Amino acid sequence: MRYALLYALIGLLPDVDVMLRIHRWVTHSLMVVALMAVPIVAISKYLRRDLLKYLVLGLTAYTLHIVLDVFTAPTPLAWPMTGYAYMVILDVNGLLSADMLKIITNLTITIEPTDFTPRTAIEGPIITATGVVLVLTTATISITERVVGRYKRVRS
Repeated sequence: MRYALLYALIGLLPDVDVMLRIHRWVTHSLMVVALMAVPIVAISKYLRRDLLKYLVLGLTAYTLHIVLDVFTAPTPLAWPMTGYAYMVILDVNGLLSADMLKIITNLTITIEPTDFTPRTAIEGPIITATGVVLVLTTATISITERVVGRYKRVRS
């Protein structure tokens, strides 16, 4: 819990590219993350093994941001190995009637050329429904863990 804010900020790091007016730039590439992570983890494992778990959590937060962005707009996941940006649209709907339950899924994957051209303006949602759900879920889990931990200490 003590490092939650730090991990949240690390999770936002891929969006530092908006300062260059290029959203979803190389900061959103899993290949670039891997190229940075391998030496950092290796050095940490050799020099400061005690920091390894924090590095892995930070890399997880950063990577999760990229993976979640794939569901909102084209993202250059494999740059520089490919010059394409990928987007996944997943719809899951249901139909419930008196005699049946039907699940209807639709999966669309779009692929388009990566464009790292600076924009005059970058528009996008500041808060999304998915973001609110993730924040509320994370907060609920954190609060529950804290309350249960205090309850256990009081009972001991």
